[in-house]
Amino acid sequence: MRAPPAAPFAASFTAVLAAAVLAGCAGEGPAGKLVHPGFNVIFILADTLRADHVGSYGYERATTPFLDELAATRIQFLNARSQSACTFPSVNSLLTSRHVFDFQDAATRPGIPEGIPSLAEILGDHGYATAAVSASPIVRRSPSKHNPRGGFGRGFDVFDERCEWYPSTCVTAVALKELRRLDSPFFLYLHYMDPHDPYVALPEHRGRFATAYEGEHAFIAEGDPNPIDRLIREHKAREALDAGDFRHLIDLYDEDVYSLDHGLRLLFEGLEARGLLERSLIVIASDHGEAFFEHGHVKHCFTVYDNETRVPLIMSLPRLAMPLRRTTWVQNLDLVPTLLDYLGIDGAAYGLAGRSLRPVIESDEAPARLAFSAMGPYRSVNDDRYKLVIHFGAKLYGLFDLVDDPGEERDVSAERREDFLRLRGELKAWTEEFEHGSEKERLRRAQEIEDELRALGYLGGSG
Repeated sequence: MRAPPAAPFAASFTAVLAAAVLAGCAGEGPAGKLVHPGFNVIFILADTLRADHVGSYGYERATTPFLDELAATRIQFLNARSQSACTFPSVNSLLTSRHVFDFQDAATRPGIPEGIPSLAEILGDHGYATAAVSASPIVRRSPSKHNPRGGFGRGFDVFDERCEWYPSTCVTAVALKELRRLDSPFFLYLHYMDPHDPYVALPEHRGRFATAYEGEHAFIAEGDPNPIDRLIREHKAREALDAGDFRHLIDLYDEDVYSLDHGLRLLFEGLEARGLLERSLIVIASDHGEAFFEHGHVKHCFTVYDNETRVPLIMSLPRLAMPLRRTTWVQNLDLVPTLLDYLGIDGAAYGLAGRSLRPVIESDEAPARLAFSAMGPYRSVNDDRYKLVIHFGAKLYGLFDLVDDPGEERDVSAERREDFLRLRGELKAWTEEFEHGSEKERLRRAQEIEDELRALGYLGGSG
């Protein structure tokens, strides 16, 4: 395994950062706001990476030594929320800054419909070369087994799909080759799949956390959680599986996360060698997390609990004095307006639903913000302390204290009635403004999308 020590990279980045900060005054706009006009944009999406399995977010295992190194030198958002628990429509929302309800049309899903500009189109309109390298079977330009319509390629000059289901080293290698042909300024979108099931790490990383499996299920040994979905639907999971089975799946998942981290280290070494770190805005985000039966589900695409919707988020803005750590809750759909803000591009004409994170990034006392998510019949809203989860089909709800109960195990709606009513009002206003149709229609649509994903093999079928 090739894993360079942290110190050389950190030392070289310190020099880059110092030079960038000294040059910061050249990037001030007419109102004195720090901007990065003409900087490249590199957007890294780590599919299925849940925040609490990243070392710098409190995980006890050394799954992400390189990401932790980045978090210590960049801007780290400790509490970020994806807008859904499934690649579709989470990535759609992330790349367009639109609410997930805008992507439910059966004629266009899971792609991005015409008339909703993506970050690639916006930057292309401002003279950027645009390229994507995606290992995702969903986020594609052309049709695939799991995405019969494609629909994510609009706005990209190049959309490379050859790494579908391949590990981080493939995406990194193709990306570094593509950089040879990209003129600045450019937008490069990279979609890594390593943490996604089946949990099979790079050969050199196998056995790092997982020991030999001693259970009776071959699919557990193979890192395939999909048969568990069938057991759950047949109400047989509790009798068929034990804690050791889930522990082994988590061990294999963590090895996959380590393989992702390795590929990102190689990517950043290549960016540094090309002198791109000091002139690029860089985002590392995730579309959703992963469940290991904490709330009765496995994988993702089912609920809005934090194991599926709390994600890591790290940014690099070279003209800002970093590192910075921010604790208030932010949303993935805020990323497009944030990037446009720091590039000095007016986003007012693009119908963006998110808000720039500049006030959060540049203030020690960031404004209180709400975060919303939707998945199937589940909806959630949270502030910096409390999170309300509702299942509108079953008329169930729970209020959770994210500080004292990060696992969302104890409903405190009875003793925190004022907070419950406040957040219920916020959630009602949000759904009334952005969601379409009656409750019956919304339930039908949610079931239709789940059935469609299952029929395509994305739920209950591995890659």
